[in-house]
Amino acid sequence: MPEPTFILPKILYFSLTSAGCILSFLSVYLSQVLAMPATQIGVILATTPLVLMIGNPFATALADRLGAHKYFVAATLTGAIGLTLLIFLRPPFPLLLAGTALVALLRNPSYPILDALVLAMLGDKHKDEYGRQRLWGSIACGVSTAFIGWLIDWMGNLEAMIWGHVGFLAVFLVALNWLPVSSLREGREHDEEAYFSPIPGEDPDRHPVLPSEEDGALKGADEEEDELFKQSSIEVRNDQENMAKGWIPLKDYAGSNRPGQQSDLGDAEEGIQPTSPLIEDASNTSLSPISSRKSSASAQISVFTSNVRPLLTDPAVLFFYSLIYIMGTSVAVVDSFLYLFLSNQMGASNTFLGIVKFFQVGMEIPCFYFSKQIMRKIGVRNMLLLAQVILVIRLCGYGLLPAVGSVWFALPSESLHGVYYGIMWAGAVRFMDDRAPPALKATAQGVLSAVYGGLAQASGALIGGWWWDKLEGRIIPLFWGLAVANGAYFGLFALCRTRHTESSRNRLVVPS
Repeated sequence: MPEPTFILPKILYFSLTSAGCILSFLSVYLSQVLAMPATQIGVILATTPLVLMIGNPFATALADRLGAHKYFVAATLTGAIGLTLLIFLRPPFPLLLAGTALVALLRNPSYPILDALVLAMLGDKHKDEYGRQRLWGSIACGVSTAFIGWLIDWMGNLEAMIWGHVGFLAVFLVALNWLPVSSLREGREHDEEAYFSPIPGEDPDRHPVLPSEEDGALKGADEEEDELFKQSSIEVRNDQENMAKGWIPLKDYAGSNRPGQQSDLGDAEEGIQPTSPLIEDASNTSLSPISSRKSSASAQISVFTSNVRPLLTDPAVLFFYSLIYIMGTSVAVVDSFLYLFLSNQMGASNTFLGIVKFFQVGMEIPCFYFSKQIMRKIGVRNMLLLAQVILVIRLCGYGLLPAVGSVWFALPSESLHGVYYGIMWAGAVRFMDDRAPPALKATAQGVLSAVYGGLAQASGALIGGWWWDKLEGRIIPLFWGLAVANGAYFGLFALCRTRHTESSRNRLVVPS
């Protein structure tokens, strides 16, 4: 039987990513059309990621709670389109800032929710195909930005960027209507978990990842211990699935012992009293309907808190966030002010800026396409580390631009962005999807977007704007500084990994 092609996810990623990538010209638009100083440009560019950081986790959690993810995205994007068109009135800075924040609040949740919907549509059998769907966003980014850059020069009007943005959002809404999955509850069940554990001294066998060559040295572990851990993993996964049932209406809860229905506990556990408040409410007929509803709501809040806590307190997850943050901040400085630097300081045309974006995302395509093979070969952790090394090389390339004196020298460094992002994002999305409880898939993607696309992007835009005004456009030293910071962080992480591996191997030595 031939493998499914999944045409619709490709169209959705193409249109939505095109709408976002076209805004690469926003800093040039704000500078040349609205005559804003770099500090105000930095504030405007930081508004969207700040709103993403604060609003996305709540918006995606609300979508999870409502259980109507597709219609939630359709409603919010429709409002965002209407507000975006108001920019043609050229409002003053305070109104533009408020409008940008509101548009971001409505538009930003569509990205993580689309990721979650596509993963649900793919199911456990095809979820490794995610990268091959997402790569169409990379294709779209290069093609659409190159086209809009040419169109701006041909029309002599930067407002073509706004019309292109709105047009691609409209195409996305039409395609979204045909998506067969309208809610994550219709999607796949939670399957095998993968863990990211760079913490020194932590047992790697407690956190399985995709097989890699590095892990081959540990295959001599005690088989009996491995078997015990497999049993433990099954129990933990079952516990998480049972906790997730707090989101299911009480009348559909499988564990409740209603008259005429057999309990899921089975004969082997007959006589054991249920400990879940939901089950107790279902079996205690003396409770009033009001108190039963209050108890059920309280239990659901408790379940949500228990499920989301690992996403915010687990040391391994926090280390993952810090890695994502420093890389995202570095990329944000480049994305926010490289176009302005090439245009104002080196005389690049808008057509060339569109070509730059094409080169920037070009290598994302093979990296997303082969992300499945890369992940199986080196594992999620090594994918993230490799991405950081590539980012350091990219930043050093920008540092050489003034010495070379040609805008064309920016193209090799921009090509490295595609390799970096394709590897990094495929690994990051897979990590968060495997780490999250079943009821919080979209929420987990929202938290990831909040850290990388929110906090990190806002930090980069604000730092870049402040630096630009203080040093009068001399942005290159900042690129060198970010390269050093990423290199130092990589060295720290590599040191932790080395000590962690040595500690793990020492524990496998049986004392004589």
